[in-house]
Formats: sequence, structure tokens, C-alpha cells
Amino acid sequence: AMNGELKYEKSIPLNTGPDNIEIDQDGNLYVAGHPFIFDFLKHAENADNISPSQIVKITPQTNTVETIFADDNGLINAASVGAYHNGKLIIGAVFDEHILICDQ
Repeated sequence: AMNGELKYEKSIPLNTGPDNIEIDQDGNLYVAGHPFIFDFLKHAENADNISPSQIVKITPQTNTVETIFADDNGLINAASVGAYHNGKLIIGAVFDEHILICDQ
């Protein structure tokens, strides 16, 4: 019956502090992550502090987790979302005032 009840299926370790999750047309999940949470907290206090960003792709059929983007130089700080569309990965951040568009 459709009663809104949730049922645990599985957990998939990501080795990052997950933020938002997006899904592509093939059912793959894209998860933005904060690999060093204390750096994120320092960035939240002062935007001049670099907070590394990570985007992982999860293929649910195989439980494969692949890092498809990683940055620890401030290219984009504290990624909060990574969405895949038409061959491009679009990355947004918590505090940065720009997005990053990457060809895949």
C-alpha cells in the first residue's frame, strides 16, 4: 500500500560529508560532498578560508562510487550540489557567488 512509509534498503559509504543529491536521466546519483568538514566550518566563519569540494557519482545498479570532481584549491569552495546534464557537470556552492561548469 502507498502509505508513505520508508523502508531501509542499503547504505553506501562515500568517504565525504554528503550534501545535496541529484539524479540523471539514467538513474545515477550525483552527491556533492565536503571531504574535510572542519575546513567547511572554517569557510562558513570566513569565506576567505578554502573549503575543499567533491562530487561523487553513484551507480545504484552496481553500488559503484566514483569521484568525478575534486578541488582543494578554491576553484569552488564547499560544493553543495553537482548536477549532470547534456554532457556537463554543473557545480554550485554553499557560499561562493559563482557556479562551475565542467565538460564530462
